[in-house]
Amino acid sequence: MLNLSVLIIAKNEELHIGNNIRRLKKYLNPQEIIIIDDFSTDATAKIATELGVKVVQHALNGDFGGQRDYAIKQTSAKWILFLDADEYMTEALGCEIRKALTECDQSDKLYSFRLSFLHHFCGHPVHHLGMYPDYHMRLMPKDGAASRGQVHEEISSPYPTKDLPLTAHIEHYTYRDWEHYLTKLNHYTTLGAKKLDSQGKKVSVSGIVAHTLFGFIKMYFLERGFLEGAVGLFLSVTHTFSVFMKYTKLYCLQHQADFPGIPSSIIK
Repeated sequence: MLNLSVLIIAKNEELHIGNNIRRLKKYLNPQEIIIIDDFSTDATAKIATELGVKVVQHALNGDFGGQRDYAIKQTSAKWILFLDADEYMTEALGCEIRKALTECDQSDKLYSFRLSFLHHFCGHPVHHLGMYPDYHMRLMPKDGAASRGQVHEEISSPYPTKDLPLTAHIEHYTYRDWEHYLTKLNHYTTLGAKKLDSQGKKVSVSGIVAHTLFGFIKMYFLERGFLEGAVGLFLSVTHTFSVFMKYTKLYCLQHQADFPGIPSSIIK
């Protein structure tokens, strides 16, 4: 058994959590799996507990980086692997992880590892649009590991970095349907706008137009979204819309006097 803890942050993930845990046990067999649950209102915690994994409830409060840092503190394992509930272990990746950690132990050298991801949109694997190959640092020694950033957080480690093979990837089932996608789009564009505002970034109306137009050109043409057929067009357009919404929300944050909302006299 690997001296490895798999750390999964989750909220209302009953659709994925059971199969995720079962695949981890089958293909990786880590020392422990810990679910950091943001007080799910569905059966997420119940399913995980019944499968024999540790569940710790802790409020996310919109801070993904802080939630991952909290997760690190919950384990004493030598190695940690970060996953989201909709990111699935594969047999090939399990073999590569076991091989990499064994070699580190035998050579007495420590490394951090980036894993490749194959993203699926509504069940369709996406190989273009800048989504493949897509590497993220997720496997590393616990010592010195940290995560920063409220959204699209960055995981850091003081050890040299290696990439595991591209073909040994995580299967990421990003969005199950359009409703799920649009709900997340609204949430992440709000967080993105707040992040830009906290960094002192400014935007004008012409800037919104420029960012939006470039968003489509980049995804559909430069990142070859057209090679994905209808799905490539759909994703390019919705990405463009997300860019528009993020910068529009930033503009509204910075011009609140022009967008006062419904007068209190109306809603009393």
